[in-house]
Amino acid sequence: MFDDTKKVAGSQVDAITGLKARTTFGRPDFGTIFSTKAQQYRGQTVGVFFCGPAALSKVLYENCGKFTEVAHGTRFEYHKENF
Repeated sequence: MFDDTKKVAGSQVDAITGLKARTTFGRPDFGTIFSTKAQQYRGQTVGVFFCGPAALSKVLYENCGKFTEVAHGTRFEYHKENF
């Protein structure tokens, strides 16, 4: 596997975007992501903000509902932007 980060001014950044967050390819495992965040933010409200295609919006909205119902008192609030 190749290293997709480069050193710039003493910090590691993604070679594609130049940001600290690394670029990942493929479809995210939303079940794992929501489950992890539900445990990390137990009993709190977590905002999920999205702008993009309708099909992906539907998946995120459904996961917000699914993990709000079962997740350690964590509440996911879904917000989307259309323009």
